Amino acid sequence: MSDQLPAEQPVVEAPPEGTPLPSGSTVLRLGPQPSLKNIGDPGHALLAQGKAWPGLFAFSTKECELVDAGQLVRLSVWEVSRTSTKQAWVLIGMNDNNRVLLRLSVDAIQTVALPASVKNPAILSLDVVWETATQADPVDPAKRIPNTQPGANGHCGIDGLYRGDRAQQKKLRQLLADTVRPGDLAVLTDEQIASFQAAATSA
Repeated sequence: MSDQLPAEQPVVEAPPEGTPLPSGSTVLRLGPQPSLKNIGDPGHALLAQGKAWPGLFAFSTKECELVDAGQLVRLSVWEVSRTSTKQAWVLIGMNDNNRVLLRLSVDAIQTVALPASVKNPAILSLDVVWETATQADPVDPAKRIPNTQPGANGHCGIDGLYRGDRAQQKKLRQLLADTVRPGDLAVLTDEQIASFQAAATSA
């Protein structure tokens, strides 16, 4: 993956909610580095090899609670022609540990599937669809409102990771990690993170 970050993109209205991304699209995702406190984390060895691991595609604790409650939850990603790496980093909370940058082929994601079984008769598959980015309402933090920050119109969601039982969900995350091509995983440097922080605070 080139270290050259994409240029800022003009604001373009996103397609309707839930519309699949077209063939040939690429999305990015930012995830945390493996914790130095957990030496046994398999992410350490895989990261050293330039490979993705399932933990990069795990839901947060809050998202898992929503999944357990039967709600539809999609994994956040960003379409690269609408959202730059810097914009995505700012939009997901400016956490300097979110340094693992992935570029994912939508066509490859759409090939991920688990066959039907006796326990789960439906075929489990993944897709990527447009999804409105939201943020807490400053007046009523319990509510979510559309996010209008730069790059927010590139927000999408990987759909399908919530389906099946826990073992199947884990397998889907592994298959998703396997779609990451050589060169499409990088770790943002301290200099890049500092430049993101400086640009965000001066805006």
